[in-house]
Amino acid sequence: MHDKKLYEQERVQKPPSVLGIGDTGYLGTSLKIPHKKTKKKELTKRQKKFNKILSANRVCVEHAIGKMKIWRIVKDRIRNSKRNHSLTVKNTAGLHNLMFA
Repeated sequence: MHDKKLYEQERVQKPPSVLGIGDTGYLGTSLKIPHKKTKKKELTKRQKKFNKILSANRVCVEHAIGKMKIWRIVKDRIRNSKRNHSLTVKNTAGLHNLMFA
């Protein structure tokens, strides 16, 4: 399932003080996404700066997800009950933090 579809189905709630960011796959959601240039219009300096800041924040998350995929339980198809999925991911994140903190 695509991340955006899951995001919309779960109706994720975040505190108002937390800035939700995503990639261009989250177009149409409340998340902040990078500006895209069009065929007719280039990005302004302000838009480029915004994209750079957004990218710098997202890269930390992307790297953490990539490192978590060392654990095959996160990378492969889940064969356990869906009920325990959150617990499995949280435990894997804890192991990740122990290894890379």
